[in-house]
Amino acid sequence: MKHKYIQHKHCEEDNCYICHGGLSVCSICGCAEGGLTSECSNINCKQIEDLIYIGHIDFKDNKWISKKTNIILNEDELKFIKENNIKFKIMEKERDDQRAV
Repeated sequence: MKHKYIQHKHCEEDNCYICHGGLSVCSICGCAEGGLTSECSNINCKQIEDLIYIGHIDFKDNKWISKKTNIILNEDELKFIKENNIKFKIMEKERDDQRAV
């Protein structure tokens, strides 16, 4: 699913990050810019946006994927993942990289 970006109509705010700053924010998942997944997950994932931003996880082909095998989660991130029953598929490239070590 494609992200649906927030667009203001007739915005009167002088310093609007969306209208004047060009910030892309998805109205469905709530994430912005570098915190956006490849495809929209159709759930609000603001709680794990930092993991997305630093490249540890992504949502693509209708599933969550992990780009790292060892991810340290804070309590909020772990709770979010459990509540949304998110299962990760480890990317093959990461597995291949580890075998070479």
